[in-house]
Amino acid sequence: FPELQVAPSRQGIEEAKGKANSLFAQGSLEESVKWFSKGIWVAETHVKDAPADMRSILHSNRSFACIKLKRWAEAEEDCSKALGLNA
Repeated sequence: FPELQVAPSRQGIEEAKGKANSLFAQGSLEESVKWFSKGIWVAETHVKDAPADMRSILHSNRSFACIKLKRWAEAEEDCSKALGLNA
């Protein structure tokens, strides 16, 4: 999602999560998934010291959006990833 600008920092990831949560609350589920995805991507590729709990929450939240969209396989994958990060 090159159109979504997220700073490569913990603060940038938190801002992406906040934007995604806001969009989710407004019912813009597809857009919230994009923002969660961008936050996950930044955390995994640019912020190597992003805490596991931060990454877990991003996956968990994106999973819930996928459940609302009835995208079951994606939801399951994100749930598994979130749980794995908390192990």
